[in-house]
Amino acid sequence: MSILVARVPDAPLNLADVAIITNAYQVGLNWQDGTYNGASIVLDYRVSFKPVADGDYIVFASGIIARSITVSGLNPGVYYSFYVESRNIIGYSSHSDPITVLAAQIPDPATSLANVPSITTAYQIGLSWVAPAFNGGSAVLNYRLWYDDATGSSLTIFAETISGLSYTATGLLPGKTYEFKIEARNAYGFSVLSSPVSVLAAQTPDAPSLANDQ
Repeated sequence: MSILVARVPDAPLNLADVAIITNAYQVGLNWQDGTYNGASIVLDYRVSFKPVADGDYIVFASGIIARSITVSGLNPGVYYSFYVESRNIIGYSSHSDPITVLAAQIPDPATSLANVPSITTAYQIGLSWVAPAFNGGSAVLNYRLWYDDATGSSLTIFAETISGLSYTATGLLPGKTYEFKIEARNAYGFSVLSSPVSVLAAQTPDAPSLANDQ
């Protein structure tokens, strides 16, 4: 009679978020095998999760062959806790150290970037925009304004960490047309650039003076 001298494997190590996969509706995970397989090869893995604010973990998937998985069907803006277990012929390991991941992604771009004529003069341009339709599951923190001064150069940053939905670009040259774009930023990063708006740095002329007849 043959007897296998073995035990359950060590818990998996280095469970981590895969940022390039994670978005507002799914979280990518990967991990490594524990130090010791229990003297029996690891057959597969089981991943469990729960919203951080809720009570019990539930199994998302078992029989996972690879050391990675995408947990889908999540709700935007919710923090989830995950752990993984490995299984050999004896049974399941204890679970890995859990990790917490926010189901989120970069926000949609801001929209309706426009000139504010009541602010725009020959030396400044007033701008306003509308917040992203979807914040990516993470609150918009601020905005970054880009511009092209019509010299043929590429867009450059004009202002960062703008907290509101409007901005006055100052120090401009009269008679020049400037192109602007705006980005929204949340905890995951910057959105793509908005559609551009081109504005001439100009104002209504002074009224003509009337000479007195002699």
